Amino acid sequence: MAAALGMPAGIAAALLATGLGGGPATGTVCAALAALAIGCRAPVTGAAGAAVLCWAFVDGFVLHRFGELHAGAPDLVALAVVLAAGLSGSLTAGAVRATARRRRSYAALRAVPAARAVIGHRVPRSL
Repeated sequence: MAAALGMPAGIAAALLATGLGGGPATGTVCAALAALAIGCRAPVTGAAGAAVLCWAFVDGFVLHRFGELHAGAPDLVALAVVLAAGLSGSLTAGAVRATARRRRSYAALRAVPAARAVIGHRVPRSL
């Protein structure tokens, strides 16, 4: 599902980069921002797929004209930047979600009196 968002995001990044001047750096930054935004809501595989699609549109229509994909040094650097942005967004969002889930489970555990002994709190003798 998330990789399917790479196509419209890649088209939007290519159009935005063309409207802003169409340089290689502009195209790479627009594609990286699009991949980062998708990566924040996608799993790692979906973020990677969306990043590759974003790069393909920018490489084909901003860096080179007429939709031609090349594999030269600037193209591979742009691919690495866009892929790193997408994956870092996905991994960071995953870490934030895991931390929030752990905090919620710890708060629920503290609410149960019998479980307080498990996490190190003193239990009243009446139990």
